[in-house]
Amino acid sequence: MPLYHPMQVGRKSTARFWRETRPGTGFFEGHRVVKDGKMLVVNENMGLAKKSRKIPSSIRIMALPKPEHFEHFKGASKGVLSGGPSTTYDGAVGSLTAYVEPENTGFKRVLDRIAGRGPKIYVYNVQAHYRTSTAYRPNYLQRKLATLYGGWRVRCLAELMRTAGELRSDVIFEKSIFRYSWEGFPRVGKKVFNVKELQLWKDIEKVSRKLGARIVEKKDAFVIKPPKPRA
Repeated sequence: MPLYHPMQVGRKSTARFWRETRPGTGFFEGHRVVKDGKMLVVNENMGLAKKSRKIPSSIRIMALPKPEHFEHFKGASKGVLSGGPSTTYDGAVGSLTAYVEPENTGFKRVLDRIAGRGPKIYVYNVQAHYRTSTAYRPNYLQRKLATLYGGWRVRCLAELMRTAGELRSDVIFEKSIFRYSWEGFPRVGKKVFNVKELQLWKDIEKVSRKLGARIVEKKDAFVIKPPKPRA
């Protein structure tokens, strides 16, 4: 059966994560946690995966705000389309969802054509759980808070790359993910927008450069090859 340990994001659980974890990287309640002075990143089931020595079927990474800002993000999540990660993890700053294809499965053969054989991580969704436009009043986030937590995506991507290195997997971002991301391609006439002009791509480049990962561009996807973890 797939390894999955659902996490409940709430005011009390967010406060508990902040109160009972230390700065840096550690494990708490089956989750891997990366904590710094600004926010707390949770890799939802990598703790259990390492303990059981099983490859997780999915990777869910989210950034949690400080407890005093939780209600602001919970309210702002109502301004985002319901039914997605912002509904499941309302109160989080943003999240990343990816699926893992172990080497011995036939899941998504198209991925083999994109990146060759071997285990791969397919990124399904990278989404902020808020909007800053007052058009979504009262369910919007003040820009000063959005700016304060602006590094959430870089932190989540860094944790994804670290996980990929541990699993010795390539990371695949299909180019369509940029089109359907919340900040995706503005639908204005027939103008063609460059993926590499979007902030999501700039963050991927920034994290890859910092961690020493290699980016390979294919026709329909970008393949990130993270460095293997040090022994």
